[in-house]
Amino acid sequence: WSIGNEIPLRARPLGASLSRELSDFVRARDPEGRPVTSAFSWSPEWNPAEADDFMAPLDIAGYNYKPQFYTSDHRRDPARVMVATESYPQQSFESWQAVWENEWLIGDFVWTAMDHLGESALGWTAATLPVKGMLETCLGTSPWPWHISYAGDLDICGFKKPQSFYRNVLWDVSPLEMVVSGPAPAGTSEQISAWGWPDEEVSWTWPSISEGAQVTVKVYSKAHDEVELFVNGARVGRAM
Repeated sequence: WSIGNEIPLRARPLGASLSRELSDFVRARDPEGRPVTSAFSWSPEWNPAEADDFMAPLDIAGYNYKPQFYTSDHRRDPARVMVATESYPQQSFESWQAVWENEWLIGDFVWTAMDHLGESALGWTAATLPVKGMLETCLGTSPWPWHISYAGDLDICGFKKPQSFYRNVLWDVSPLEMVVSGPAPAGTSEQISAWGWPDEEVSWTWPSISEGAQVTVKVYSKAHDEVELFVNGARVGRAM
C-alpha cells in the first residue's frame, strides 16, 4: 500500500504524525499484512535525516531521485528497506546496479512507464538552445509546442520508445538491441531534460537528413563480450 507521494508536510512533525496515522490505518484494515510505503523527495536544503521520522512507520521507504542517500541512510538505519520510487531515465544503469549491489534496496521505478497527458514537456528532447527552468518546461511554455509528458518508455499509443529497448537489455529481457540517431540540424545541439532521452529510432531510415550524412549507432548488450557492426556486409565498428 502507498499512503502518498511527496506529501507536502513530509519533513515536518505533522507530516511524520500523518505518516504514522495513515500507516496504522492501512494495517488495521488489511488482514494480509501487506507492506506500506510512501515516496519521499528532498528539497535542496534538506539533509538525508530530514526523512527519518516520516519513514519510521513505513515497511518500505520510497526514495525519489536520491540514489546518493542510499548508502549513508543504510549506515544510519540498517533495518530500513528501500525502493527507488522515482528515478531518471538516463540514470537507469546506475539505479539498477544499486539494486543488484544492495540487498536492502529492492527495486527501481523509472519515471515513467508510459507517456501521459499532463506534466507537458517533462521529457523534452530538442535540437535547440537550452530551455528555461523546470517550471516553465513542465507548464509546456518552453519549449513549444508540447502536449504530453514525453517521459515514458511507451508512447501515448503503447508503442515502445528507444529507452524501452535499452532497458530490455538492462533488465535481461533481450540479449541485444540497436538504436540509431541522426545529427542535430546545423547550428544547434541536442538538449535533453532530466526525464528525457536522446532522439533515437530503431531504424536506419531518417527521412529528415540528406543521403551520406553521418548517423550514430548504439548497440546495447550484456550477453556478449564484444559486438561488431556491419553495413552492407562491411564492418564499420567493433566494441568490447
